[in-house]
Amino acid sequence: MAKQIKALVKPSVLKWARESLNLPLADAAKKIGVKVPKLAEWESESGGSSPTIGQLRKAANAYKRPLAVFFLPEPPRDFDALKDFRRLPELTRLPATPKLSLEIRRAQMRREIALELAASVVSLNC
Repeated sequence: MAKQIKALVKPSVLKWARESLNLPLADAAKKIGVKVPKLAEWESESGGSSPTIGQLRKAANAYKRPLAVFFLPEPPRDFDALKDFRRLPELTRLPATPKLSLEIRRAQMRREIALELAASVVSLNC
């Protein structure tokens, strides 16, 4: 049997990727194909275990993130989930579903692309 190569990723980045999609630990473990305690060990700062490259690819697919993101030294700080101002402050806010979180992320990415295109068109016309 071929030796499996461990991915040298930070637990905080793994945890950030899962939580940014609002994906519960049990659901993420099921999608990746590992047991919940194993995934929790990968995400814990004291855990001595890390995923293999194949498992990391499955995690990237499950979390809808590029594989390269997992090799960052720390989780990105510029990600900010949209605030919902349509509710009264005293009402509790329900967490977004993984599907809604993904659509919000896609909308933010498309907005950034549209702003960059608009800026380049303005600079060409000047």
